[in-house]
Amino acid sequence: MVKYITRNSHTSIMHPMETVLGTRTKVRLLHFIITSGPASRNGLATEISGSKHGTYRQIEELIGAGVLTEKGKKVRLDPEFPYLDDLTNLILASDHYMNLIGDVLHRLDILFGNRYYIGGFQAAARTITPIDYVSDTILIQIRDLTERDRTRIKAIENISGIEIIPLNLDRMPLDMTRDRIHGIEVWTATVERGQIETFIHGDCTSYGAHLALLQNMMGGDIDLQRLMEIAKNAGMTGNMAATLLRFSRRTSIQIPEWIEALGRDNEANLHDCDLVLNAVIG
Repeated sequence: MVKYITRNSHTSIMHPMETVLGTRTKVRLLHFIITSGPASRNGLATEISGSKHGTYRQIEELIGAGVLTEKGKKVRLDPEFPYLDDLTNLILASDHYMNLIGDVLHRLDILFGNRYYIGGFQAAARTITPIDYVSDTILIQIRDLTERDRTRIKAIENISGIEIIPLNLDRMPLDMTRDRIHGIEVWTATVERGQIETFIHGDCTSYGAHLALLQNMMGGDIDLQRLMEIAKNAGMTGNMAATLLRFSRRTSIQIPEWIEALGRDNEANLHDCDLVLNAVIG
C-alpha cells in the first residue's frame, strides 16, 4: 500500500516547478549544465555571471529538490530525477522563445489588438530600411496605457532582451494601417508621424533617428509641409527645422527660408547629424 504524506491544512505548499524554475539564475544554471555538462560551483557562478553566494544557494535548492547532484566537486544533473527528460526538453525548447524582433511584435499585436501602433524606427522601416543601423528598440504607441500594460511589456523585455518604449495615446490616429514588419503584421501610422515620435523620446534623438529621417527624405517619402505641421503639434518645430537645415547643406533637398531661419536658431541642440550624413552620403 502506498502511503502519501498528510500535510497540515495550514501549511503553505509550493508547486515543485516553483522550486525548480523559480528564478532566472536557476534557469541559467540548468541550461549551462544541460548544454555544457558538469561544472564546479565557482565555474557555474562565473558562467552565469552570478554572485557566488547567490549561485551556491540556488544550487543547494536544486540539489534539495532532486534536480542536481554533486560528485567529485562537480555539479551535474541527477539521473534519478523522475522528470529529467521533460525538464531538459523544456529548457532547450524555450531557448529561442521571443528572442527576435518579429516574435516580440507578434506578441505585442496579440496583447494590444487595435489600440496600438508601432512608431519610430520600425515605422520608418515600412518604406525604407535604415542602412548601417540596427535597432533593438521598439517604440509602441498604446491608447489608454495602463500599469497592467507596462507590467506585460516589461515581461516581454525581460524574456527577449529587446527594449520596448511604450507611450500613451489619448486617441488613435486616423491614418493607421496594417503592415508587415520583420514578417509580422502589425499596426503602423504614417512614416512622418513615426519620425517625429523618435524625436519626442529622449533616447531616440540621436544617430538612429536622424539616419532614418534622412533616408526617407532622400527617398522622396517626406512631405516637408506635413512634416513641420506634425512637428508643431508635437512641440518639436525648432528641433526638426535644425535637422532639415543640416540635411539641406549636404544634399539636394531644398527647404523654405522660414525653416532655414528657424533651423539656425535651434541648430545648437543637435549633435549627431554630421555623423549620419557621413554614414549615408559620405
